[in-house]
Amino acid sequence: PTLVVCGSLHPDARAQISHAAATGALVAERFDPAVLGAMLQGTPVILRSPEAPGPISDRAAADVAAALVQEAAAVVESGHVGTLVVIGGDTAAALLGDALVVVHGSVRPGTALVESLVIDVPVITRAGGFGAVDALSELLWESAS
Repeated sequence: PTLVVCGSLHPDARAQISHAAATGALVAERFDPAVLGAMLQGTPVILRSPEAPGPISDRAAADVAAALVQEAAAVVESGHVGTLVVIGGDTAAALLGDALVVVHGSVRPGTALVESLVIDVPVITRAGGFGAVDALSELLWESAS
């Protein structure tokens, strides 16, 4: 199954998450038994950062991204992730760090398929403020088939 990790607070990213939830993806903020259960059933899972009440500092954004990446790492380490989709630049930086990646091309406009030396599954990266409201749903259901 596909795991989406979204640290972006951009309204476009949040609208795409809501649309994906409406089409059957599970949305969570933590790796818990419901997340594992959904993954075992083949349901795409979206781990997202919590909503922010207002603007946040660069330091706070980095801290939130790091916490989200820890949750995502636990899911990936469970062995049930087929593809990892990362939304948001801070999130991608926290996840991939300085490790070498190989970009294999674009799977959709603004959506790159990369191979990482630190993650054992295919990784797709996207900007948080990019794409139509159904862009994530289309990507998820393509990945699931």
